[in-house]
Amino acid sequence: MRDFIPGKKLPQEITGAIARADKVIAVYSFKSRERDWPRFEINIAEQHEKIKKRDLLIYVVLDDTPLPKYDPNRIAVMAKDRTLGDVGRDLLRGIVGPRGKPLRYNYDENEAL
Repeated sequence: MRDFIPGKKLPQEITGAIARADKVIAVYSFKSRERDWPRFEINIAEQHEKIKKRDLLIYVVLDDTPLPKYDPNRIAVMAKDRTLGDVGRDLLRGIVGPRGKPLRYNYDENEAL
């Protein structure tokens, strides 16, 4: 969705965008794990998983930071020291599943993240 409008009602915009999403990608790292907005967005995604009764949240972990203790079995793509192509393929598999329709975007898959 491209209708996210930042402004005064930021929490409501985030909540609405997550409610409409098929998947939510949380870019996770040592620096982001304790920040208010990433924690808020992850919390909202988890709440909507319970409402929708299906997996919604996928982590892309940029460093060696472990996932939250309550979330050890979540789909997580480990990105440290991997190419964009490898991370992208794993992320796509997490989004559409192993038998999902293959997609291709133009990017340099050998470029480091």
